[in-house]
Amino acid sequence: MVEKEIYSHLHPSLRYVLASWMKWEDLRDIQVKAYQGFQTGSDLLIISPTAGGKSEAAFIPVLDRIIKQGDCDSKPVCLYIAPLKALINDIADRFTHILNPLHYDLLVIHGDTPLKKIPDSPVFLLTTPESLMVLLYKRDSSILSSIRYCIIDELHALAGSLRGLQILSALNHLEKENCTEITRIGLSATIGNPEEILLWMKGRNNGVLVTGEKQLKNFEFHIYSKEKSDFFKVLSHTLQGKRSLVFCKSRKDTEVLALALRRFIPDVFVHHSSISPEIRQITEEKTHLGLPFAVLCTSTLELGIDIGDLDLVVQEGPPRSVSSFLQRLGRTGRRGKDPLMYFLSASPEETCHTLSALRNAILGIVEPVISPRFPYDLLAREILLLVISRYRVSLTVFDNLLAEKPYEHISKDSFRDLMRHLMVNEWISRDGDLIIPGETMEKIRKKPGFLFSLIGDQPSSKVISSDGIQIGSIPYSSSDVSSFALGGNVWQKTGQIEGDSIVVSPSGICAAPPNWVGGQAEVSLLVLSGLRSIVAGVPLPFELSDSLIHDVKKFKEQFPPDLPDSSLAIRWDDNRTVLYTFLGKNWNKFIGTFFEKNYQCRYLGSDIYKITFSGIIEKSLFIQGIVRIGSCDWKDLAGFVQYSPAKSDTISEILPESLLMEQWIADTLQIPYLQEIIRSLDIS
Repeated sequence: MVEKEIYSHLHPSLRYVLASWMKWEDLRDIQVKAYQGFQTGSDLLIISPTAGGKSEAAFIPVLDRIIKQGDCDSKPVCLYIAPLKALINDIADRFTHILNPLHYDLLVIHGDTPLKKIPDSPVFLLTTPESLMVLLYKRDSSILSSIRYCIIDELHALAGSLRGLQILSALNHLEKENCTEITRIGLSATIGNPEEILLWMKGRNNGVLVTGEKQLKNFEFHIYSKEKSDFFKVLSHTLQGKRSLVFCKSRKDTEVLALALRRFIPDVFVHHSSISPEIRQITEEKTHLGLPFAVLCTSTLELGIDIGDLDLVVQEGPPRSVSSFLQRLGRTGRRGKDPLMYFLSASPEETCHTLSALRNAILGIVEPVISPRFPYDLLAREILLLVISRYRVSLTVFDNLLAEKPYEHISKDSFRDLMRHLMVNEWISRDGDLIIPGETMEKIRKKPGFLFSLIGDQPSSKVISSDGIQIGSIPYSSSDVSSFALGGNVWQKTGQIEGDSIVVSPSGICAAPPNWVGGQAEVSLLVLSGLRSIVAGVPLPFELSDSLIHDVKKFKEQFPPDLPDSSLAIRWDDNRTVLYTFLGKNWNKFIGTFFEKNYQCRYLGSDIYKITFSGIIEKSLFIQGIVRIGSCDWKDLAGFVQYSPAKSDTISEILPESLLMEQWIADTLQIPYLQEIIRSLDIS
């Protein structure tokens, strides 16, 4: 089918709705390509910039086939899985405009909208990975018995975590239960290794990669290098009369800047994970009124939630990754305008981090998504869910799990260690060839919530106003303070307690935000690689102002003048040996510990750029050690990890220490990936 015929080939009723209700005259290029790929029966990975029409590129061919085949009964036919509840709500609103005129419904199920009543013709079921697991194991899973298609939105945000593996496991489960193959369609704007992720995502069908326009169109950026205390002055001037998002480093920074800005800008809102869903939704709705606003947010607005027509995006501090930068840049420039982004830099180092991200983005280079390979945590939870839902489970069921994604890398010996641990701790028991619940399992049967969610939450207290509005939550560690900032306002406790909620009223005094725990993500390897190029003097693909040239010069002063662009470098200074790696904090600490334990090198410390040792150490010794790290079995490197993984009580109960450590070293520290990187680097 040639491209120009595809729009006319759509079912007449769908074509009528797109033309009359949506005012579409044709399909976008990415939507045409996706339709062609879908017609081959293949699984698809659709890569296109933010606001490029990816969701509709997946939605339209699926809906077209449903209409043509007339195979929709009283149960959903297509899953639509997204990482955020707010994103699901946004997608539901967009799809409803197309479905309603066709007399179809959709069903939204997540933590804020539990399953109550199933509509008459729910062709689409929109949900999160966690709610999908609840449907599979806790509720009547027959609602999923007609699923034949699955669309996974923001795949880059899921594939690199256990939540993505949760989806693969659920799809395998459904295919077995329903005796059918589910066509999988992944969507993303930013994946640096799309072929690998397509292979990771796809089922038994062939896989087709569908790509849209080039990653980055023309955009305008400005970098302000200021003291952090001056940020609000820059913002108060820049944001006047504009519709803007301000991405902050932390929840605390959103609150501090919001309080300062409200003295100069009338409509300032705060959006982060500790703000209640109701307040966040109100904020999202206000962005569509066409009036000026400033929303100070964390990564909660990084993904594809529609927040209207923006004039600009502001980034406090440097992007931690190129992928994150592109996602945030894509929030602006959606109505025919070029994207506009401002960066607030508090130091020459932050300036250079930003320049590195910009460099890679302009060159079209994005971080690869590295998926976990040893998800023992997820496997243990699935074992317990199978037992708690079926009560008696044959051992062959568990053996079959290891033969498929996402458990294909887990050995039978490790599986036996896990089963033995669960039995010793009485999570499960054995009755001949059957596995049944143990005493520990029986105690949590009525409240097995931790088995469904892989998202760790800091213990917190809900905060509600005296008139009953839920404002958000604060950590238990801040519950004893009398007043605090939350949602861009200052609140004072009334002394009332309602259940586990703190009742508050507005306050006119000054107060600090709560002490939220949670560090920033580590700087990506790609950003660090770009920094190494900047230090080596590789020209940037854009012109720099005098102030930026000054910042680059100041940043380079902390490094030797002759560092190479693409290799590790050893330099000696003041009876110290310094290994310049640009491999990040965790990997550098690991390498430093490895050399100290194996070669009696006194490890003095490290940062994201370098590792420092006492004394003068020969280059040949470093070459020997680096080659050894790159060539040995990654499991043999476990003894050189200086610190233990943080572990929750629940995880430490369901996993033996050996598997907990193995999972952490392989998938959290990503030592196998470090070995791959090291093998590609020389030492100068």
